Amino acid sequence: MTKTDKLFNSVKQQIIDGIYSPGDKFPGGRKFAADCNISYLTANNILQRLEHEGLLIRYPRKGSFVSMSSVPQTKTAEPLKAGYFVNVKENFFGGFFKELLALTSNHNIYNIPLDMSPTSIATTPEKFQAWMAGIMSKNFNSITIYADRHFPYRELKKYEHLLNQINFIYYDSSAVEFPNANFFTVDMEEVGYLGAKHLFDCGAKNIFLDTIMNLTPSYRIQMGLKHEDHEFMILRGIERAFKEYNMDFWKNFQSFSNRELTESDYIHLMKDKKIDGFFSINNCHFEHICYAAKALDLKMGKNIHCVETSNSIWHNIYTPPVSTISFNETEIARLTAKAIIEKQHGIRVNIKPELVTRSHQGEKS
Repeated sequence: MTKTDKLFNSVKQQIIDGIYSPGDKFPGGRKFAADCNISYLTANNILQRLEHEGLLIRYPRKGSFVSMSSVPQTKTAEPLKAGYFVNVKENFFGGFFKELLALTSNHNIYNIPLDMSPTSIATTPEKFQAWMAGIMSKNFNSITIYADRHFPYRELKKYEHLLNQINFIYYDSSAVEFPNANFFTVDMEEVGYLGAKHLFDCGAKNIFLDTIMNLTPSYRIQMGLKHEDHEFMILRGIERAFKEYNMDFWKNFQSFSNRELTESDYIHLMKDKKIDGFFSINNCHFEHICYAAKALDLKMGKNIHCVETSNSIWHNIYTPPVSTISFNETEIARLTAKAIIEKQHGIRVNIKPELVTRSHQGEKS
């Protein structure tokens, strides 16, 4: 490279770096030659090359000026695509998404809810594979997963290398390791403890856990699920409350988890098993409980007590309203939004749940 080429490249870089600002008058040929200790011919040649590359504009009898387009324009950043494996149709997630959308609204982020219809025990492995392949072909930067017991973690692992970020929210049900993922989960043992304690404080003596269907060992292996999932942790919390109240867990606790319960089942539980406290995980068949109590001339809130783990507005429509265990969905949304905006990895936060008791007027306390 010649001395002239080196000087040209040096001046060019100074303009690009902003040492000469757009619109500034640049030294004329003679001054430039004197400043750089070069001939006028060489100086004029360099000015012509700078003009040819669009860095200078030369006006007759006025001089040379740094072009307004001399500093390269910063390319607008591509929007971050954040996908959510969350069923937005469920009221349970209303507070979560309202908060998350508000927190990310001023950032270049596309929040995209994903189809959740395949996440059920009836879904075949082939359908899970096709579903996951279709979603991952959309090139998401970040995905957020409601990490319950029907998500195919083993299938997700195949695509981990394609994702910049994974967020697990509410539950931590995966037996498959995702070392760089963020976990914003709820202390499920505390959920069980708070729910059972509330029922005891209301006067209940015998508690029934209205729970979800048992999963076979083969299904757990296929999906990549922990054995000690959130239901197991809730049971541990319930047992802790039994011990604290000096109640016999073996005699005073029951749970069916192999089938859907009917109104007749609840009548049997109340009449024959003397169950007076019902603790539901997410989807209590509360209407069946109400009709069963009415059939036996038992009063809700007096003879029969209930608590649930989904904190949605419909609990206020019953008389008396149903008390719930809040998962603090707005705090989970805040942590998730922060992780996406700041591109965080490997964060683990276990959030404390809260008991939400409701009066006959539907007020929280």
